[in-house]
Order: sequence, then structure tokens, then C-alpha cells
Amino acid sequence: MVGSVLLHPLVWSAAQRLWNDCRFRHAMAAAAEDVSGQMKQLTCRNDVPDTSFWQQAFLNATAEPGKPRLRWARRPQTKT
Repeated sequence: MVGSVLLHPLVWSAAQRLWNDCRFRHAMAAAAEDVSGQMKQLTCRNDVPDTSFWQQAFLNATAEPGKPRLRWARRPQTKT
């Protein structure tokens, strides 16, 4: 099990209340929704559903106007 100290503050703040109530599945869903919302805000992409957003955001293709792409900041071998 992962300790809360290892979680990013954005993830833990969304999950903490539900996690402490032993509602683990709901806690992780809330955290995932917050991460997705944060990423959409950062990329100004509220025009697509979550799954499509992640697929488009990390696509290796060249970015199109209004559709920014995200790139891994480290070496490609360290994506874990």
C-alpha cells in the first residue's frame, strides 16, 4: 500500500477525506478527476472527454493550434 506522504498534494487533497472513511475506490476516482481537471486547465482543453484528452495531450504528433501537446521532461526510459 502507498503511504499518503508519497502522494502528490493535488492527489492527496482530493482523496484524503474519502480515504480516511475507507472509501478507497471513491478516493482514487476523486483524485483522478482532480488530476484530469488540473491538466485540462493547464492546457486550456475543456473541449474533449477525459480519455480523449489524455490520448491527445501525450500524442507524439506535432501540436495543432488550440491542441497543445505535453512532453515527458525526463529521458524517455524513465516514464515510471
